[in-house]
Amino acid sequence: MRAGWRAALSAIGLGVTMTWAACAHAALLTPEEAQQPGNRVCKPAKGGMLDCTDLAEPDPAPSNDASIQPLPAIKYSGEHFPAPTAEAPIKPALDTIPEKLDSDSVRIGWDINFGTTAQYWEIYDNGVLAMRSQEFTQRTLVSSSKQDISARAVSVQSGEYTLRRLAAGRHLFEVRLCNANVDGSPLCTSVTGNTWVGDVDQTLGSPSTPEIEWLPSVSTGEPVELTWHMWWGVPGHYWQVLDQGRVVYESTTFNENTDHTQSASTQLRDLAAGTHALTVRLCSKLDCADSEAYPLEVMLAGVDAAALPKLALLGKVADSWVVMWSVPMLAAAKQPLRWRWIDADSGQAIGADQTKARECESGADELVQKTSQTRSYCGQTRLLAAQAPVRLGVEVCWATERACRRSEPLELVGAARAGR
Repeated sequence: MRAGWRAALSAIGLGVTMTWAACAHAALLTPEEAQQPGNRVCKPAKGGMLDCTDLAEPDPAPSNDASIQPLPAIKYSGEHFPAPTAEAPIKPALDTIPEKLDSDSVRIGWDINFGTTAQYWEIYDNGVLAMRSQEFTQRTLVSSSKQDISARAVSVQSGEYTLRRLAAGRHLFEVRLCNANVDGSPLCTSVTGNTWVGDVDQTLGSPSTPEIEWLPSVSTGEPVELTWHMWWGVPGHYWQVLDQGRVVYESTTFNENTDHTQSASTQLRDLAAGTHALTVRLCSKLDCADSEAYPLEVMLAGVDAAALPKLALLGKVADSWVVMWSVPMLAAAKQPLRWRWIDADSGQAIGADQTKARECESGADELVQKTSQTRSYCGQTRLLAAQAPVRLGVEVCWATERACRRSEPLELVGAARAGR
């Protein structure tokens, strides 16, 4: 099964453009490079990079003598009945995670008691890969010992790992159990848990419910000013904007912030055409209160693409530029289907088209500050400095060529000097 996992996952092909050939052994990886097959543990580093360390391969499972080989499989080129299928792992039972951690480490554990098991598993911390492993164990679920009987029930499959050196603040953990689909793509089942590391100078308990000020019910694409108030009650530590129940913006900045009142605002730009349901969520540590949802319909005749992608130079690693693009989720009705780097002056493509866009906690222009986060679709790669154009652009596409948008040019050398 392990050999099949490696072969199937090699077909995922995230296709990072112009990266180092030995990126699988590098200490610093982009999030896209960290997604490539392999067992590793990662922690955030500067410039949107991940500081990753490879994990040792698990001991090989018991097997027959290597000299014993099965007969070659008979391949049939016609249609199969039934068609080949793959099954996602069953949802695991996640160990309880404390709501507050006094230290900077947490142990993540889970069990599968019956059903389809996983070929590998991952931990994501605030949307960033923290660990991927093929290492599994079995844990005791129930045990009894009496004078005349002794019984022990164990899990079908379990996993354990301790995350260390966690930054202060909120951590949302997602545990994914995955198998390879028939086309090689990941087929995963996930569970989540959250915790808070360190202390904050805020009142414990749930904050009071915020109220959204008046908003237009219809927009033709102009920016929408969203303002909310918590007139009197328990304040919060941070606040979020949700669209259809999905977080699209987060901030720790307030217009008014006293012991009993709070207010804040943000401008929503480039809203995608369609119906939106906007909610403000006010949170203190892990406890939150939601406002009533506010419907907003955006009418943009003839427009079927999102806003212009934003480009940012995150830094330079050895002889490569680290570059990122992003499009706010509010500005895109769905996830992009493909994207590619281009020479902004000639329009020529740089490398192959990419078919995978990530979901990022922050936009490309927000990584240098920590007061707000706009949930975005994004991509990030390293470009060899010797092969990079003077001015870089990105083209992000949705359903058709007509639904493609190109970013404003980014002058790599000029951006690097400005960032010093």
